[in-house]
This record gives sequence, structure tokens and C-alpha cells, in this order.
Amino acid sequence: MEELTKEQAIADIAEKLNIQKDKILYIEHSDLFQINDCVIPVIADNIKVFQEYNLYFYRCTIPNLILEITTKSLEFKMCCFESSFIIRNNFDGYISIQDSIFEKDFGIF
Repeated sequence: MEELTKEQAIADIAEKLNIQKDKILYIEHSDLFQINDCVIPVIADNIKVFQEYNLYFYRCTIPNLILEITTKSLEFKMCCFESSFIIRNNFDGYISIQDSIFEKDFGIF
């Protein structure tokens, strides 16, 4: 990814997830954006960010996530899902969850 495009993508992700740009790293060989140590306030309003970028969340707190769209690659490591994490039957994409905590609901429908 070109430097200018990478910086534009980081700014776009930061805006859509309402996080600081310095919490996002671009991993060139994997073509993914790593998001570190963040509280992701609201995802439902900007769920399309998952369709546009390969995202890797590391040590993030996520209040509520419902996946029912086609996504690119989503990876979560050492994250805390505070409210609910739901994957609906029309979800299409790759997801990996490692060493994460689900404080309330987890469902695949």
C-alpha cells in the first residue's frame, strides 16, 4: 500500500471507530491494520469499516458487536467483549478470536 493511501486509510479507520490514529499500525506483509489498546465506543454506526479493511484488534475493549455482513479479515486477540458478540447466518468473511473474554452474550445464529 502506498504511503499516502496508508495514511488516508489510518485516518478513515480512526474516524469510523472513533479512536486515535496513533493506536493504528499498518502491517505491510499482511495487508492489515492493527488496532492496539483501545476502547471501541460504538461499532454499529460504522460497521462498513469491516468491509473496507483487514483489521486486527489487540487488547481492545468492544462493547457490542453484531456481524451480519460480508467482511474482510477480522482478528481479535486479548480483547474484551463487554456486552454481546453475535455472528448472524448471513455473515461472510474470515474471523479469528484468540485469548479473548466474553463478559455477557456470545452467539452464532
